[in-house]
Amino acid sequence: MAIKPVELAQRCGINRVYAWQLLKGRRQPSLELALQIYGVTGVQLGLLAGLTPDEIQVMQKAAA
Repeated sequence: MAIKPVELAQRCGINRVYAWQLLKGRRQPSLELALQIYGVTGVQLGLLAGLTPDEIQVMQKAAA
């Protein structure tokens, strides 16, 4: 799923420049933000990149 920085910023309540940096891999989101982004958009960033849905579910439970 491709998402544009403006859409990510609006949907997650973050700055557009920060959203662009996250999507380009120039910055890494915190686990909390990565989980929020995944929950809202389905995009896996930061610590969630490359994880299976089951592994992400474990991360969500651990972070709660």
